Amino acid sequence: MQHVTSLKTERRDQIPNGFLEDWRRFLQEHDHSTGTVKKYTQAVAHFLAWYKQQERMPLQLATLTPIALIGFERGNTSAHKVSPY
Repeated sequence: MQHVTSLKTERRDQIPNGFLEDWRRFLQEHDHSTGTVKKYTQAVAHFLAWYKQQERMPLQLATLTPIALIGFERGNTSAHKVSPY
């Protein structure tokens, strides 16, 4: 089981794209496969674009709420559901 660390407070005001690049490098440095790094990075970039469209402003990590994450999850889950019929 991997240990997940909490968001460090000094990074809460960091621009998400800068944070995303740091995280991508971290994944590469910790021997994640190229495909995994690409998929994870694309998923987060997709969330950032979705957030900017929904909130009409770029994400600030200090203002990220669970409601935004749930909205993103629900929007993406319903878009990928397959009809049982």
